[in-house]
Amino acid sequence: MKDLNEVCISGTLLRDPVLRRTKADHDMCTVMVSVMRPEPSKAHDYLDVICWEELAAKVADEFRAGERILFKGRLRKNNYTSTDGQKRVSTQIIADYVQRPEEPAYYESADAAGAYAENMA
Repeated sequence: MKDLNEVCISGTLLRDPVLRRTKADHDMCTVMVSVMRPEPSKAHDYLDVICWEELAAKVADEFRAGERILFKGRLRKNNYTSTDGQKRVSTQIIADYVQRPEEPAYYESADAAGAYAENMA
């Protein structure tokens, strides 16, 4: 069996997408998505998603904080050294597909943002 690295998430955008152009002249869009865990905990996971090129422009143009979004893509683990010299690891979803999900939201965006603020405090 071949290796498989495939992810599909549906959640709520916590802030507006950020579109940038890299030094290598590529469009890149970053977003953070809140995904509620199943019952009984109803805790939230906050996931970083990166989109490239045409998909980056689409996400930046068509989506805003508080809206539901569905991504398909792959996981990427990033090892880096922070500006203060600490070794860090981050996990990101590299999206290659996006759509507006048709199902109703499980919770209001204000709840997602509030839960995010509480967890980060």
